[in-house]
Amino acid sequence: MRVLALGPGGAAAPFESSGIPTKICRSIKELCAEIRCGAGAVVVDEEALQSGGVEDLQHELSAAPAWSDLPVIVLMAPGADKARCAKIASGLGPRAHVTFLSPGPQWALLSAVRTAMRYRQRQYDYGDRTPEQAFQAGEELQRRILESSADCIKTLDLQGRILTMNPRGRELMEVQDLRPFIGKPMPELFAEAHREAVRAAIAQAAAGQVGKTQAYCLSACGTPRWWDEMITPILGPDGRPERLLAISRDITHTKLAEQGLRESEEKFRMLAEASRVMIGIVRDRRFLYVNPFLCENSGYTREELLSIDIAELIHPEFRQLVLDRARRRLAGEEVPANYEYLMLTKAGQPRWVEIAPVRIEYRGAPAIIGTAVDVTERKAAEEAVRQNAERFRAFFENATVGAAQVDMSGRFIAANDYMCRITGYSREELLQLSPRDLTHPEEREADWDAYLRMRG
Repeated sequence: MRVLALGPGGAAAPFESSGIPTKICRSIKELCAEIRCGAGAVVVDEEALQSGGVEDLQHELSAAPAWSDLPVIVLMAPGADKARCAKIASGLGPRAHVTFLSPGPQWALLSAVRTAMRYRQRQYDYGDRTPEQAFQAGEELQRRILESSADCIKTLDLQGRILTMNPRGRELMEVQDLRPFIGKPMPELFAEAHREAVRAAIAQAAAGQVGKTQAYCLSACGTPRWWDEMITPILGPDGRPERLLAISRDITHTKLAEQGLRESEEKFRMLAEASRVMIGIVRDRRFLYVNPFLCENSGYTREELLSIDIAELIHPEFRQLVLDRARRRLAGEEVPANYEYLMLTKAGQPRWVEIAPVRIEYRGAPAIIGTAVDVTERKAAEEAVRQNAERFRAFFENATVGAAQVDMSGRFIAANDYMCRITGYSREELLQLSPRDLTHPEEREADWDAYLRMRG
């Protein structure tokens, strides 16, 4: 369908840019001629209807079929009064469905045009059919809707007995012959545990409400299926429920996925609860899950951890680093796979932990699961080794005796300043030698044997 537009001087309204087929008319005479060729709506400026324009348009509309009620949108000048609008509407006669628009945003005009064209399409759909023909067309449309639906659609009597089932429903239920199912109470199709819920949904619909439930049943061939059931009343002429419409959507795949997720979560929880590693799941700086070992090491109860900001468990020196890496990890950016930081217990005691966080999908949204181990004792041992090494280095460098270190092959790998002074060699020269090179030839073999025995 198209829009016919007529403005002062033949000005065009910009409908085509919005995807609406448009014919621009230059005169009221041309507009009337185009109406005979078919139109979804007419948009005309008030000024174009002056000097006999209303009468010409009314004459053209009166020649249309009896079912025709052409939408006419009249663009009024600013400040137009109601009397002027009433005069135009009266002049156009009963075959025009008139809408008056004052100057406003373009979207308002486009919305009015689209509404008018939908109204006109319904006229074309039914045209000059008799009421009986229109009813039959409606019945045919309903039949096509039922046959094309992807859901199992049934009509029931008020007691919930099956009256009809659409083709897709018979396919989903693997029903070859519908006759044994006609008159059968719908709840009997479902597993015993779910029948009462289905009966309750039917009772709600029979009372004029909408009944909903989810239930499990076997198809006619024994295929297990889960259904999302919605049962609504079909009202009779007196406004009371006359029959029921049951729309059943197959949600088997969704249910199986949910079941698999629950089983996975149960297995994860069993492992996490028994683990001697701290485990937590975090989203938006809040814990979604914490295992007992995290509670034990942090000093918080599970309820306390689930209610606080994770920043409270991070030493201020590392807080920005940890939170920034968590944010970037959730955003999918590359960040270190594991790292160390200072955790704060509830008592304020700092503990070194090594954490390995991973981005996961948890209950429909991204989250981070972190596994952490307490490395405080290891860090203390590393610090002790470092301090001992520093003390040894200070003693070695400042000793008032010649001191040197040799590797397993017997070559010098370090020498202090005093060793260089008493041997007369520079440090670089000594590192190219071995103790044998500094030993008198008569004692060289004996000293070497002693070194080998000491080395083991």
